[in-house]
Amino acid sequence: MKNYIGILGSCATGKSTRLNLFVDYLDTVAQVPYQNHDYTFVKGDKTITIKNAGRAYANGVYIVGNKTKAGNWVGADYTFGKLGDKASIYGFLEATTETHNTFIVEGYFAVGGGFLRPDALAPMFDTVSQYYFLYDNLQQYVERTEGRTGKTWVERGKDAEKSAGWKSNQSFTSGMKKAIAGCRSADKIVKVDYTKNKYFFVNEFKDFI
Repeated sequence: MKNYIGILGSCATGKSTRLNLFVDYLDTVAQVPYQNHDYTFVKGDKTITIKNAGRAYANGVYIVGNKTKAGNWVGADYTFGKLGDKASIYGFLEATTETHNTFIVEGYFAVGGGFLRPDALAPMFDTVSQYYFLYDNLQQYVERTEGRTGKTWVERGKDAEKSAGWKSNQSFTSGMKKAIAGCRSADKIVKVDYTKNKYFFVNEFKDFI
């Protein structure tokens, strides 16, 4: 059975932090062996290699991305960003799932498109799960982003409501509704409470370990 798991949503909601904690669990608690995977593909007349495109675990789990020198996790914004287009991303999905049953990807810019929703991925995957990290209102967004930056939007001379981050939150909210509409019975769309349980994915993904 092939499983696609997408982790997506608004900025500063803890997506990569929670996935990073799941990676740490795989490495230090479950102690599942893995290899850093370099991916080579052809685009036009060029052969391109993406170093550390993902981690290929011995238990059949493939996680897109890698750890930075600072220990943070960078996922689709790195790997999918380098792939660059739908055809190349689909080629990557097909190549990695030839050897791994569960494909996990987290990102902000690169994973919210219609071609990565359940109805579009149905031909490639038996199950598609998407975990959305969203703000319910503008005030939540303001409080969270100001907490991250240490400065108010007024101090920064910017309008939170007109910011790219808030507009993307609205876009992700619309995308989640479309994803739900395109689900099969085995698919799953989850809105995650970003304020609670930073070990959410450790508990949620235990069946794949």
